[in-house]
Amino acid sequence: MGSLLVFSFFAAVLLGRLGFLIYAYVYPDSDDESLIKISSEELISEYTSDEKAARLKYKNKFLELTGRISYIHHNGQEYVMILNEAFECYFKYANFPLILSENTEIKIRGVFFDDGKKRGLKRCSATHK
Repeated sequence: MGSLLVFSFFAAVLLGRLGFLIYAYVYPDSDDESLIKISSEELISEYTSDEKAARLKYKNKFLELTGRISYIHHNGQEYVMILNEAFECYFKYANFPLILSENTEIKIRGVFFDDGKKRGLKRCSATHK
């Protein structure tokens, strides 16, 4: 009985920690000191002047990107928003604000990616600018 209680306690602690890590991965802390605030125009400028340096500087970093929505579509799994005709932003259903439309100024937070073909933010959340 005692060993079952100890096992149950450690299993609950382990599952709680795992849940916290998954939550922190899916919803990065918006007050994080590592948040980089930048406009899409500034990011485009950095990519234009030195693409390799910009890729290394921003890849896998938590960004707050501001800009204008160029296009919104649904790819069957998630919503994809194109910002300033340059950056893709991926939203899961629960994180996509349905009141947004094309040509709207917006502020988006997410993790920057650049796979050599596409670049943008994943795990996004958005607010009006």
